Amino acid sequence: MDNVIALGTFDGVHRGHRRLIHMTCSIAREQGMQPLIYTFSNHPLEAFHKTPGLLMSHQARIAMLGGFCPVVTVPFSREYAAMEPADFVRMLLETYHMGAAVGGFNYTFGNHGAGNMTMLRQLGQQMGFGAYEIPPEVYGNAPISSTRIRQSLENGQVADAAAMLGRHYRLEGDLQDGYGGMRLFYPAPTLVIPRPGTYTAWLALDSSQARPCIVEIMDVKQPVRLYFPQDAPSPQTVLGVDFNLPLD
Repeated sequence: MDNVIALGTFDGVHRGHRRLIHMTCSIAREQGMQPLIYTFSNHPLEAFHKTPGLLMSHQARIAMLGGFCPVVTVPFSREYAAMEPADFVRMLLETYHMGAAVGGFNYTFGNHGAGNMTMLRQLGQQMGFGAYEIPPEVYGNAPISSTRIRQSLENGQVADAAAMLGRHYRLEGDLQDGYGGMRLFYPAPTLVIPRPGTYTAWLALDSSQARPCIVEIMDVKQPVRLYFPQDAPSPQTVLGVDFNLPLD
């Protein structure tokens, strides 16, 4: 059976991403095909030795995507980046039996991002597959994007980031010892850390337990301090800190 393939990096799996995936599943049902997400096991910039601030770890991103439909992940390399747009599409047709492709308004592919949704539709007409461009989700009169969410977090606007994500921003990491009602939290090094300040938050211990806390970020390169009103938890592996609102 042919696949309707959702294309993208999907960092953060924000509201715009979820709209694209839901449309992919809808198109697949209507056309008697299977939905499939095609994404990368790393961020494309990492292939060029750059370390972009991520909205979630690769493991968390792929796990969340897998809750919608099957996912194919491939490593993004320099050789992959040099692939011509038509060759990339031909690979999807031959390897994944692509009957239709679905991309966002800003989706690019191929060498130096030479391919865009206009080219994808043209290639679809030539090679015999459907191509669907999904319009953006909008927040505050502007399209939602992973870049915009990163900027909001870096500016301390965690409520705006949550509105665009469709959930609280979760900073993954490890909970360590502190003193009294304070614990040190060491964020995963690849993730965006909100601007230094004080925030209300929830510490997600696991899928069913969360503890309210106050988060103090002194410097994005230092451990985060978590203050608990009572019974501070012991050091352990946790899901992360879910940011709520700034206090300053």
